[in-house]
Amino acid sequence: MGNTQASDITFTDNSAHFIRHGHKSTTSTTDELKHLTHLYKRLLDTTTPDNPTISYLTPDNQIKTINLGQVDHMVKSLAKAIIALDLSKTTQDDCGKDIKIIGVMSNSRYEWLILCIASWFLNITLVPLYNTLGTEAIQHILKETKMEIIFANSKSIPVLCELAPDQLKTIVSFDDNFAPIKGAKIYTFKEILDIG
Repeated sequence: MGNTQASDITFTDNSAHFIRHGHKSTTSTTDELKHLTHLYKRLLDTTTPDNPTISYLTPDNQIKTINLGQVDHMVKSLAKAIIALDLSKTTQDDCGKDIKIIGVMSNSRYEWLILCIASWFLNITLVPLYNTLGTEAIQHILKETKMEIIFANSKSIPVLCELAPDQLKTIVSFDDNFAPIKGAKIYTFKEILDIG
């Protein structure tokens, strides 16, 4: 059957060799694995555009639902804006490989999931930061990843700017109300979607 190369996965006969951070492992596989599609395509293939996909609670405790067509539109708009504004800067992982990183620091919300799916679409590594990590750990992650863009809720923006005042070049606020920050370009999530 010959060899088929796909990124860090090499297929030989009925085995798949996964190489990650210099370690090689062999896993038995089937023909189905050889034809795995992109995660984003898998999502689109699982349901119809009008099927409810995401439900969330609004600030006034109303349950709202977004269908797959709306999710698809938002994801594509976000992905196009990330490309148009050159927001996904290339950095290197611990093995020296080029990767694209975007950070996110927020409570759970549907915009977080839209960003996550858009990162699948663009092959971007999404780096989540949590308040529960503490400022020292957050500062360490910011420094190690060299991230220049982060999506955040309005409460997290001042914390991020205090921890990495010269590093963060772009901040996208999930909320419309936020305090202006010097030295960083700030967009709202809605503005980013409109650009896309």
